[in-house]
Amino acid sequence: MNAPPCQTGLDVDWSTEAIVERRNRFYSASQRKFVPYREPLILKRGRGQYLWDEAGRRYIDLLGMNLCISVGHAHPEVVRAATEQVADLTHCTTMFYHPVPAQYAEELAGTIFVRQRRAARHQEPRAKCRRKRALQDHKGLLKSKPKI
Repeated sequence: MNAPPCQTGLDVDWSTEAIVERRNRFYSASQRKFVPYREPLILKRGRGQYLWDEAGRRYIDLLGMNLCISVGHAHPEVVRAATEQVADLTHCTTMFYHPVPAQYAEELAGTIFVRQRRAARHQEPRAKCRRKRALQDHKGLLKSKPKI
């Protein structure tokens, strides 16, 4: 699988020295501190589950939890949908009205409340036991303190 060429429209300096210098100069301290490797890994492009570095070496992206959505990099349907949206309106702050964020919020709220109700059913007996134990402990009725 070949990755498409990276075309940003910017005159980008891909040299390791330039990238490291800019990162050290302009990133916040917390971003500069977390570097889990000895040599900088400079990623240039991705397609599906694959990533390529600036030298053209291919890697498998196993860091899906770091904001790479489950469809992989440059998924055609995601690219199509994002392109359509950007052609109409790139961003609309919530200071103004637009139907899509409101509809999304409604859908999201529906899933959150369903999950909270399910979680509450499982948590309620635990909460009752904790309250009872705390009350017994307060009254000195417990023979031994629970180990936490």
